[in-house]
Amino acid sequence: MKKTLFPILVLFLLHAGSSLQAQSLTLSECHALARENHPLSGRYALLEEGLSYDIGNASASYLPQVSAMAGGMAFSKMLEEDSAMSALTSDTDHHMLGAALILRQNIYDGGASRDRKQMLKTSADVEKSQVGVSLYNLRNRVDEIFFGIISMQRQIALQTEALSDLRTHLTTTESLLSQGIASENDRDEVRVAILSAQADSSQAVHSLNSMRIMLGALIGKDFTSLEEPPLPLKRGNGRRPEEDLYDARLSLLDAKEKSLSSSLMPKVSLMGAAVAHSKMIDSMKGANLFGGITLSWSISPLYTRKRDLARLETDRLEVKLQRDAFLFEKNLGLSGSTENEMALREAIGKDSEIVSLREDILRRDTRRFEEGLISASELLKASREAKEARILKSIREVKLLQELYRYESQENTPE
Repeated sequence: MKKTLFPILVLFLLHAGSSLQAQSLTLSECHALARENHPLSGRYALLEEGLSYDIGNASASYLPQVSAMAGGMAFSKMLEEDSAMSALTSDTDHHMLGAALILRQNIYDGGASRDRKQMLKTSADVEKSQVGVSLYNLRNRVDEIFFGIISMQRQIALQTEALSDLRTHLTTTESLLSQGIASENDRDEVRVAILSAQADSSQAVHSLNSMRIMLGALIGKDFTSLEEPPLPLKRGNGRRPEEDLYDARLSLLDAKEKSLSSSLMPKVSLMGAAVAHSKMIDSMKGANLFGGITLSWSISPLYTRKRDLARLETDRLEVKLQRDAFLFEKNLGLSGSTENEMALREAIGKDSEIVSLREDILRRDTRRFEEGLISASELLKASREAKEARILKSIREVKLLQELYRYESQENTPE
């Protein structure tokens, strides 16, 4: 008995483990999994890491700067023969060899290091926003497959129901045939309809499996089923990642403009030096120490400042133009989506009436067939038209659901 129970227990545990790994997923979970599974999602960490290195390098500008130099120089005759200095020395070298160790410490750089850090941060924000736009566009791909699966699952359920009705028709036909009311042609026509329905169901199942595989690869996760999302109740004013990208690009241009201003400011630093050199005259010391404060002020940026500012303003107008074009297209898409929604709602209302009428016709034709008043062809025609009406209504219902969520994607309503 124990030997029999052990493999059963093992199978149960394996099944339970697989059930934990593969689960039912919602649309928002699929969106999140697709973003996490995409290779681009790893760029966020890389951008943060690269930014920390760049900020560290920019901060190093205030660390003491040490440099060393060595060289030699040759001179023409430096002292006049009748000068007082010439009388004090017996010999004068016409060359000098020397080396120097120089230490500089920035005190004030006009805000250059601060503006450089800001430029690095805003540049990283631009790249992050670009990644965000690319990952956000995955929503459309996920939605297409997700709602395709929902629609196909509904169709398969309706086809299964219709196939069950056909089998009932076959049983009725065989009974009528034994009573001499129906003919063999009636029975064969029902059999053909069953085989055709089985072929359609098989094709739909393969299509469904294909879409499930595609979605699983896109989100990087196995799943047992998908939860059909409810109709969205609210439509808030969302903000698309593209709008964040345009704002980041404008912030980067602002940072560049501040950097142009800081390049005009003076730079103040402390300087110290130790110099050793050969003696050109006997009275010279061979080594010296220097120290002091240096002030440097370059006016070179003034030469190009006007054109640089004009260029930044041109770039700023270009970004604003692109943002306005995006918002224009976004609003057009929202208007079109609203019209599609209204059209689908109206069509679904008509579909409901059509399905009701088709089912009434089918019920009446079923009774007439059982009474031997119509042939199997007429019954199958009514059955096929009722099935097609139900499938068409189901397809439009899923399309309406998809259209509503497409509207949310275009507007980026928070999930």
